[in-house]
Amino acid sequence: MNTEPAPSTNSTEHRLFFFQLGPVQEFIAQARSTRDLWSGSYLLSWMTGHLIHALLAEARSKKLGPVEIVFPRLEDEAGAMLRWIQAGGPTRDCDPEDVTLPTVPNRILAQVPAGFADTHAQALVNAVFEYRPDAARLPGSPSEWERICWACYHWFAAQRPSLFRKRRSWPKDADDPATLWHRQLSRFWQPTWLLWPAPVNGSNEHALFLQTPIGKNWHSQLPHQTPDPWMQRYHLALHRFDARRQTRGFVAWDGQAGLHKDSLSGKEEVIADTEWLEAIPQGKRAGTIP
Repeated sequence: MNTEPAPSTNSTEHRLFFFQLGPVQEFIAQARSTRDLWSGSYLLSWMTGHLIHALLAEARSKKLGPVEIVFPRLEDEAGAMLRWIQAGGPTRDCDPEDVTLPTVPNRILAQVPAGFADTHAQALVNAVFEYRPDAARLPGSPSEWERICWACYHWFAAQRPSLFRKRRSWPKDADDPATLWHRQLSRFWQPTWLLWPAPVNGSNEHALFLQTPIGKNWHSQLPHQTPDPWMQRYHLALHRFDARRQTRGFVAWDGQAGLHKDSLSGKEEVIADTEWLEAIPQGKRAGTIP
C-alpha cells in the first residue's frame, strides 16, 4: 500500500498541505522533440520549487511555526534546484549542472502549523503563479510567473516592436497580439491545493478513512487491525485532494473568431506567426540571444 513517509514531528498538531501543478498531459501531448519534453518538465520543476521556497519563507516571516516538506525529500536530488532558488543564483554549494535537471516533482506534501490558514495558502499560490497584465505598473513584487513572462515579452519586443501590434490580415474586431499574450499567460497554469485540518477533540478520522477506497480495502483485508494514525490522515486527505483535482472549476476558453488556432493544442490563438519566426534568426545573427 503506497504511502508518503511519515513526518518527524507530531502530525496531530499540524495541518497537511497538498499541492499539485498542471498542465502535465498538455506538455506531453504538444511536445515534438526531447527538448520540448525537457522544457516542460523543467518549467514545472522550477515553478514548484518556487512554491516550496515561498512556503518555507512564509512560515519564517510570519513566525507561524516549523514547516516540514514530507514530499519531495529535499535531502535528495530535489534539493539542488531549491538551493539555487533560495540563494537567488549560483553559490559554492550549487553545481550549475545539477540545476539543469528538472528534479522537483509537480506535487508536494507539507506539514504546516495549525495556524496556517487558507488565506496563507492562496497567497502563496498567487505569489508564484498569478499573472496580471499590468503587473509591471503595480506596486509590490511580481510573481515568479510574471517575472518570467515579462522577461520574454521584453526580449521579443526588443527583436521587433511590431510583433505585438495587430496584423493587417486580422479581423477588425480581433484583439492585438499583446492582449492575446496576456490573456493566454494568465490562464496557463492549473495549480490545485488542499489544506487538511488538524484533528480536533471528538473527530473520528478512522470512521471517515474506512469510507474511502483504501479504507474499505484495509477493512476487508485486515478487519481486526487499526491502521497507523498518520496513514489514515494521509489517505483520507489524499482522497479529498484527488476529488478536488477531478472537480476543479471549468472556465470556457474566450476565443477570437477569425484567427488561426495553435496546431499543437487546438485551443489558443496563434501569436507567433511568420513575422515572429523571422525575427528570431535576426536576433541570433545580431548576437542578442544569450
